[in-house]
This record gives sequence, C-alpha cells and structure tokens, in this order.
Amino acid sequence: MIGFLASSASGYLALFSVFATVALAYVLRQRRATLRPHELFGYAILFVVLAHAMLAMTSGISLRGGSAGLAPASVALLLVVLQVSLGQSLTAARAGRATLRRFHFATMAAIVGLSLLHAYLNGALLRALL
Repeated sequence: MIGFLASSASGYLALFSVFATVALAYVLRQRRATLRPHELFGYAILFVVLAHAMLAMTSGISLRGGSAGLAPASVALLLVVLQVSLGQSLTAARAGRATLRRFHFATMAAIVGLSLLHAYLNGALLRALL
C-alpha cells in the first residue's frame, strides 16, 4: 500500500511539475527574466519521473495496474531525457535557437499528452475524476 501511495504521489507530482514548469517559462519570458528557475525545474522533473518509474517498477505496481499505460509512460520518460538535453542546448546555443525552441515546445506537448494518457490508463484518481 505504501508503494502504491508513493508511486501515485510521485507520478502526480511529476505531472503537476510539468504544468508548473511550462507556466513558469511563459511568466519568466514575459517579464524578460532569466529562465534559470525553469531550467532547475526541468532537472527536478527528470529526477521525480525517474523516481516514479523506479517506485512503480520495483514495487510491482506496474504489473497490477495493467500494462496499457506503460508504453506512453516509457516514451514520455525518454522524451523527458531528450527535453533536458534540448534545454541544455538552448542554454548554450547562439545560432539556431528558433528551431531548438520549436522542437523543445513540440517535445513538451508530447510529454504532456503522453503523461495524461498514462495517468488516465494507469491512474485510478484521474479515471475516477473523469
């Protein structure tokens, strides 16, 4: 039971952190402030997503919860790693930033969509609310 609660809490923490990080990027850009907090949230999301995956896999929750949501979750995990790499590239890039930003945005949209699909397919709370 504790494994289930920890896995659920870390999963929803990751999901809400993604939404907060996206909103933070727009607020910081509008104020022409540094995007450093957005970058730090990106690293935190990667940590929480990895912790969530480890909790779900090691406690056997992923087997009991059904395998339908594992595919979108796995792809989303890989995209989070790619997203952090894109963010690092954006920080260092001088040329080609517009293309990198579009790819960063598209990757974010895919992460959000796949994460919501995973939460719907494997998360009891989201299914109960919908």
